[in-house]
Amino acid sequence: MHAQSLTGVVPQASPETEAMFQREFAEKAAYDLDQDAKLQALRAKVKQVVAELDQHYWQVGRNLCEIQRERYYCAWGFRRMAHYVERELLMPSAKANRLMRIVNTFPETGGLGWSVLAEALPIVKAADVATAIAVAQQGREAVRQWKEDHTAAIEREPSWKTIKVRVAPDVYEAYEEALLLAEENGLAQGATFPADGSKWQQFHGLVIAALENLRAEREAHAGSR
Repeated sequence: MHAQSLTGVVPQASPETEAMFQREFAEKAAYDLDQDAKLQALRAKVKQVVAELDQHYWQVGRNLCEIQRERYYCAWGFRRMAHYVERELLMPSAKANRLMRIVNTFPETGGLGWSVLAEALPIVKAADVATAIAVAQQGREAVRQWKEDHTAAIEREPSWKTIKVRVAPDVYEAYEEALLLAEENGLAQGATFPADGSKWQQFHGLVIAALENLRAEREAHAGSR
């Protein structure tokens, strides 16, 4: 028995093929449910441990790295990692970025708080990880003194300023799209504590290019008068 179509005769799938399709569909549905359950468990766990950050900062940092790498925040309804961090975890994106840099830079070290390790990050650039840990173990004042004594060797993080402007909705959407484009290029999160090649450096390039195009259009328009 065959089903007639506009393009000819289409053979019906055999019972074995139908059974195979049904098994694959059931397995896919079960996998999706399992993944959704795991994501929801991760989401709840992160919200729980963030409340006790000083005791669980290493776990939080690793979880944030995973969420950013796999873009889980999209599945939770957030367009950007910064939106998830700031709106759900009530954490500044700069702080989240520091936690991720800590777990990506240092081996897991007991007895040291996340804030002193964050202050010791520039020592890694100026010397190495072992030196940064050794100085951090002496305390925050030792870290600050070391950086003061080795000012020339430390690559200072760029100083970023926060500005607030009122823009039309369509202009704001353009800024959002530019930021998303920068994120899709694999650039780091966070404007106030950027890693090398941060998305804000890319965003700056996009803005400069847009301004140059606008200037060229205005000059062309003025010349045609």
